[in-house]
Amino acid sequence: MVLSKSQSLPFIPGCVPYDLSKLKPNQFRSQTLQFRLGDSGVAVDKKKATIATDRMDQILAQITDPSWRFQHSGEKVLTGNERKELLESQRNTYQPRVQPAWMKHARQVLRFEGYFQEKIEENAYENARFRHCVLLCYLEDGTMQINEPRVENSGIPQGAFLKRHVFPHAHEDRPIMWWDLHPLGGVIEIYGKVFHITKCDDFTKWFAAEAGMELGEEIEAPKDLYTVQSELNEKRRKGELGVPRNVREGKKYNECKLGGPRGNDALEQFLKNDKKVLRFYCYWDDHTRYGTRQYQCITYYLADDSVQISDLYGRNSGRDPFPINFKRRKMEKKLQIKAVPGMLQKDPDYVMPQDLICGQFLEVLGKAFFLYDCDEFTKNFYKQFMGIEQVSYPKNVEDDLKFHQKLTPPPHNGPGTEEDSLLNCIYLQPPYPKADLIKLTTLDGKILRFEARCANQQVEDEDRKFIIGYFLANDTVACWELRQRNSGFTEGKFAERGRKVNPFTGAYYKPEDLYVGAEVAISSMHMIITRADEYSLRYMEENPADFPCANVDMILQKLSAIKEDPEVQGMVSLDPDSFRNVVEQKTGVYLVDQELITLLRCFSQSSDEAQIGIEALLGSIP
Repeated sequence: MVLSKSQSLPFIPGCVPYDLSKLKPNQFRSQTLQFRLGDSGVAVDKKKATIATDRMDQILAQITDPSWRFQHSGEKVLTGNERKELLESQRNTYQPRVQPAWMKHARQVLRFEGYFQEKIEENAYENARFRHCVLLCYLEDGTMQINEPRVENSGIPQGAFLKRHVFPHAHEDRPIMWWDLHPLGGVIEIYGKVFHITKCDDFTKWFAAEAGMELGEEIEAPKDLYTVQSELNEKRRKGELGVPRNVREGKKYNECKLGGPRGNDALEQFLKNDKKVLRFYCYWDDHTRYGTRQYQCITYYLADDSVQISDLYGRNSGRDPFPINFKRRKMEKKLQIKAVPGMLQKDPDYVMPQDLICGQFLEVLGKAFFLYDCDEFTKNFYKQFMGIEQVSYPKNVEDDLKFHQKLTPPPHNGPGTEEDSLLNCIYLQPPYPKADLIKLTTLDGKILRFEARCANQQVEDEDRKFIIGYFLANDTVACWELRQRNSGFTEGKFAERGRKVNPFTGAYYKPEDLYVGAEVAISSMHMIITRADEYSLRYMEENPADFPCANVDMILQKLSAIKEDPEVQGMVSLDPDSFRNVVEQKTGVYLVDQELITLLRCFSQSSDEAQIGIEALLGSIP
């Protein structure tokens, strides 16, 4: 087309014509708009470009809002010059200020990996299968697509599982967007199928990080039984799992049957290590009743990896001459006995040189052999070929201390005393039990009497009273029950005289175990001693070394903390219960009834009133 000077070119956005005067006939107009990354090849006026950009934004707003034609409020009315400048600025404009999604995110796709579970019926090997998919999210228009990678010989039509379109949300009135697929490990429902999201590519991670979203950690997709079996069959087909044992043995058997030579795989090992033996010294502790420590020598033959254990008997040991404890052969770590001869079993795990280390135990047929030393050749072998330093323990290993197991005598069966029963167990002709004759002669007829009541918290036993008699001559105890009118209990002897065992200490009752306020148990009846007769109180006060609760000096030492107390010094006298409360409050020491009786008998102001004189007591405290 040839243009004259009076003619004008129509407006073509993005193109700038030359001066019409310079155009020649039959000359094509060249393109002057050159695109470069981030800029254009045409110089554009900034003012015109700004106006054009605003106009483009207005056009985009009109496209996105269908009711823009009815919105007249706020629209600026342009003048003729402004409209002319706007039209001029629209020339050479190729990119708006705010880019639309189809321009900004063109050819940008977010890729997620996931799977969904499909039910399998009428199959004896599996009941479900995991179908792995790739979810593609196109950012330019918000569409999605689901592809299923093809699996060889799967029998399932695979490829495009869902074509590219806008997926509706299952629970909301909106389409599914890309942010509904996060975090990794979550689920999303699409057309009734629940997809588990497991992974995503690097661009998706970067895009989510730029958007301020945390996708979380990737998870591994599970494998169904079909996939596991297929991978196992593929490895078996390629020979990655090795040849089964029965196949190898059958191959050797067929070769030998057809006249082939018998192979010797261990020939090289035998030629290199013949007559090379590792020697260890060990011992085994026999913990049976008459057992002792036994010493052995373990020899490991490098030629065929066999082991032999020989016993090292001492002189005059008294043992039969059977020096071989374990016959030379390969030693299994876990020995298994075949139930049927020729039955196929797993390849055994034999003892190797790395299992023999000084300072460790070797388990053989239920025996634990402790390796404490080895010879020089063995040390050099481990140091040179294995990099292990064998440490020698002292060769003169002493036996453990022998303890005589003392037999426990049987319990007392009733007749006689316990000493008589014990002597019958020790001697064939038991002698008479020895007695303290001095004690029998000096303390004959001296009896300590105490009154007690039941402490078993039973209502029917609250009113019962007992008399406990302690015979100092032979340390025997007797108990009688006092008569109570209409009590329903028979008076008289409650417990036969004899030596009684204190259940709280496990020993026989001693004189110091009986005092006012003490808890005792006689014939399985718990009692609390409430009173003592005058003879018993006087005897205990005359022998304070044997009765700590009647020792005035020991009691005053407990009360030394209240000597300087001004509150106690201002008191004249107190009854025993009040005095006990004051002492417990001031010092934290609890005085038993026998100690209060001793203080009352020693520091009483008068025989008629049960009052402890505070002045006399404080004056006696050291």
